Amino acid sequence: MLIRTIILATLALSSTVLAQAPASALPYDPYPWCANYGGRLGGASNCGFSTWNQCMATVSGIGGITSWPD
Repeated sequence: MLIRTIILATLALSSTVLAQAPASALPYDPYPWCANYGGRLGGASNCGFSTWNQCMATVSGIGGITSWPD
């Protein structure tokens, strides 16, 4: 019975602590640019670019570019 009480108290305390995490603690997305490759079946996208110039060099002549999130 004592172990059950300790476990329940630990769960309640940890839930309370986790629920109070500030939203500013979320990580910043360092890759805001996405390459959109067109195609007959919908194509694909790659959101792994940190600069607009990097993304443009990749899609030059083959696709479009968008910022993330759209």
